[in-house]
Amino acid sequence: MNHIVDGIATAPLPPPAPNFIAAMGRTNDAIIYGGRAQIFVSGSAKEAKALAENLPSLKSKDYGKPFADIFASVKGDFYAIDRMLFSPAMVTVTSLKSGESFIGGHIDTAILSRSFS
Repeated sequence: MNHIVDGIATAPLPPPAPNFIAAMGRTNDAIIYGGRAQIFVSGSAKEAKALAENLPSLKSKDYGKPFADIFASVKGDFYAIDRMLFSPAMVTVTSLKSGESFIGGHIDTAILSRSFS
């Protein structure tokens, strides 16, 4: 079983927004569609690969449109949003046992551009 040993993450800094909902949307989109995480795990290469394949936000049923639109579609019920959406867009998972790294997900510049404009 994987245990996270260490990691680092980055996300783009979104532009200022005209209101609270737009600001919340842009900051979440920065992570969901532009965030990158490097995670080091104690598990095997097989477990690290599975984590890389299953962790990115694109695995969420709610993935695919700006967060503000998703938030509006659930009428502001934050808990109605699939929790997998709150993952980074792209992950690199490294198994400390094998030294192998696996990449999952991708940066979605099209949605970021929509959100940030």
